[in-house]
Amino acid sequence: MNIKGKIVFITGASSGIGMESAKAFAREGCKLILTARRIDRIKILAEKLLKEFGTESLTLPLDVRKKKMFSLCLRNCPKIGKKLISC
Repeated sequence: MNIKGKIVFITGASSGIGMESAKAFAREGCKLILTARRIDRIKILAEKLLKEFGTESLTLPLDVRKKKMFSLCLRNCPKIGKKLISC
């Protein structure tokens, strides 16, 4: 399956499985929406992925334990995706 150019939304991208998933999708040529509570870490990750793979990433602070914050983020995904595609 070819996923190059697809937009992937990743929660918990600042470490662990989320970070490794971001790297794997970047290797495949996906565009990424990276979310985590620690925005500083995902910004650093986004820079690394850009340098290593040429990956376009959008970084957003998100705590999935906060239902309202998560709902707002998901509601705005179409707008976010358009921004990412136009990068």
